[in-house]
Amino acid sequence: VHEALADYFPYSKFGGEPCLGESICPVDSSACYVEGKCLRTADNNLVHNEIEGSWHKESQVVSASLWDLRKKIGGASMDRIVFKALSYFPKEIGYYGLILSLMKADDSLNSGENRCKIYDVFLERGFGDFLEDFSCESLSSWPDPEEAPSGSQLLGDGGGEQEKEEDVSCGFLVYGGRGQSKPQ
Repeated sequence: VHEALADYFPYSKFGGEPCLGESICPVDSSACYVEGKCLRTADNNLVHNEIEGSWHKESQVVSASLWDLRKKIGGASMDRIVFKALSYFPKEIGYYGLILSLMKADDSLNSGENRCKIYDVFLERGFGDFLEDFSCESLSSWPDPEEAPSGSQLLGDGGGEQEKEEDVSCGFLVYGGRGQSKPQ
């Protein structure tokens, strides 16, 4: 999840090109996702439940899910949702916690207008195992992390909503090229 977010924000910032590592991808390199062009990309057709054993590819599925949502919802709106979702992350985040945090952020920012789009994109990208215990229709109560599907990696510290205080920061992010620590 962290690696996917570390990819998403540069994709978003630098003109909407979902490609990273152009300068280190020589032609004929098997290390690059797009030969001679991208070490990593969010413009891919990777699906979570079809990938075996590569955390780097797993993170590209997550960043691709975020990128798919960015195309559906719009860049500025999705950037705000992703940025706000950070404030809902439990101590240790996994796919289950990420999806719920994105939906909760959309609730907070847009009255849940994009909640089902978020749910549907992650379902399409193969994260159905993490979506079995809830729906996009209502997040009236934050699901208990103890009830997360097996293998979800959401460990947290026992349950309940784990929203951070507004003045707590995980560092300074340059948001949208304006040098703001939070979207307006």
